[in-house]
Amino acid sequence: NLQFRDENSFQRDAARGGKDAMTYPLRTWQKVAYFLIQAGGQWFWTRLGHTAAAQKWADKPEDDWRRKLWSKMRQVENWLKLFSLANLIVFLYNG
Repeated sequence: NLQFRDENSFQRDAARGGKDAMTYPLRTWQKVAYFLIQAGGQWFWTRLGHTAAAQKWADKPEDDWRRKLWSKMRQVENWLKLFSLANLIVFLYNG
């Protein structure tokens, strides 16, 4: 099973011949930050995409900030798809 650990505490204690790696659970602020980034980031991105589609940002003039933001959003999504594919290939190659 995948378990997260507080890497800073682990590294500090490992230099002194520390304890087992799984005795370093994430701190509360790390758990909250992880949740905000994962759930909040996905929610924000989806909401922004729905807003862009509903207001037809793609059909705005080229110099409009909404059109530019829409273009950047598409670029980011394409890069994420490419990195996801590369990650899958590396995973399959390494087993």
